[in-house]
Amino acid sequence: TYMYNMANDPKDSKVAGKVGVVPAPGIDGKSAVSAVNGSMGLGVTSTSKHPDEAWKYIAFMTSQQTQNQYAKLSLPIWAS
Repeated sequence: TYMYNMANDPKDSKVAGKVGVVPAPGIDGKSAVSAVNGSMGLGVTSTSKHPDEAWKYIAFMTSQQTQNQYAKLSLPIWAS
């Protein structure tokens, strides 16, 4: 959504008027839509050939130690 105005401004964009924003799809039976903050959405697809390794990566990226490093640049996911 941070690019919406620029993408729809004819002086800045060749695709002005052709850009829209919709919520990310949810999970059947749980929610109609979901949300991800910026580019840090992590998940394992149902067709992943390496789901265990993908989950280990997610656990690493969301660990407090890794988030402490990100906290210098943006908000971490850990309350502490």
